[in-house]
Amino acid sequence: MFKNVTIYFATGLILVGLVFANSDVENLFNQYLQVENKEDGINLLKEIADTSPKSAYGLYAQGYILINENPNDLKKALRFYSKAIKSNPELYVVYVERGNIYVKLNKPKKAIENYSLAIGYNENYSDAYSKRGVLYTMTGNVIKGILDLKKAMKLNPNDVEAHYNYGLILSIMEDPIKALPYFSKAIALDPTEPEVYLNRGNLYYQMGKTGTATVFAELK
Repeated sequence: MFKNVTIYFATGLILVGLVFANSDVENLFNQYLQVENKEDGINLLKEIADTSPKSAYGLYAQGYILINENPNDLKKALRFYSKAIKSNPELYVVYVERGNIYVKLNKPKKAIENYSLAIGYNENYSDAYSKRGVLYTMTGNVIKGILDLKKAMKLNPNDVEAHYNYGLILSIMEDPIKALPYFSKAIALDPTEPEVYLNRGNLYYQMGKTGTATVFAELK
């Protein structure tokens, strides 16, 4: 009897330890989601991967670190993300990263499916709308693309990618005056992207402002 009590007690301690460990990893992961500096985010992910390599958080971390260090190791990163999803299907951020891998593998339908799954688990996840909007547009569903990008900008007014891509769609639709403020907003949010300057310069050229266009082309 005492032996059984000892076993139950020891098992209880192990379970309590696991609960606290998972809680710590989840807290670290929530910190990672709030971090804006990429290097700080990578450091947090490394800590998560070391602390709990077999958890959904740890598997996601390993996949993200891998693709950051070896951008061509797509299939291995894909396996990490798929294992993370199997471990915790509600971890919505993993679907976006897996979708990004499918984009690089030239599988836009699978990428859209993953972005949609992320939205299904978190309807306020702006990054998923932004990325799905781009793919919808690239695959000919311009109206769906526009709606997604508008939703992304509404959810996150500081989404650089959404502003830039929405401006790009408007410029392709030959509406430079409407496109201009979206390029300008993207530049204000992140002044380091040369492609945005180039496209804003092209807009000025279309509008007949060749001097301004030359300045922005040189800035790239």
